[in-house]
Formats: sequence, structure tokens, C-alpha cells
Amino acid sequence: ESQNVPLRECPLCLQEVPADQFPKIISCSHSACITCLRQYLAMEISESRVNITCAKCNELMHPTGLFHLLNIIHKIHCLDLI
Repeated sequence: ESQNVPLRECPLCLQEVPADQFPKIISCSHSACITCLRQYLAMEISESRVNITCAKCNELMHPTGLFHLLNIIHKIHCLDLI
């Protein structure tokens, strides 16, 4: 790796992931790597969950926070396609 980005352990997948891959979750203090959040939100949305909660503490995610996370996930996905 050419960059010296510190690593953090994701509490969901338990992998060491670059710290810049942990978007802020507005509703609570928990965090997870972008890959886990993308999978978690995709599952919740595909199961037609109306109230999406934090994967760790079940704190209800505010719609603005969800929009923010989905926006980040979309931007990263678009960059992966380049």
C-alpha cells in the first residue's frame, strides 16, 4: 500500500479496514466499514424494512442519516466502476 492510512477493525466483519472506509452514522456512535454498511442496508431495503436501525444497537437511523450513507455508498460504487 502506498498510503499510510491507519486501520480499524470493523465490528461487523472483524476485518482490519482503512479508517477512511468508516462513514459516520448520525443516529448513534457506532460505525462499520462501508462494505458491511452497503450489505446491511441492501438487505434491510430488499426486505422492505420501513424502520432501519443500527446493526449494533438497534437505534433507529434518521432518514437524513440514511440518505447520507446511501449517497456515500453510491459515490464509492461509482468510483469502483471507473
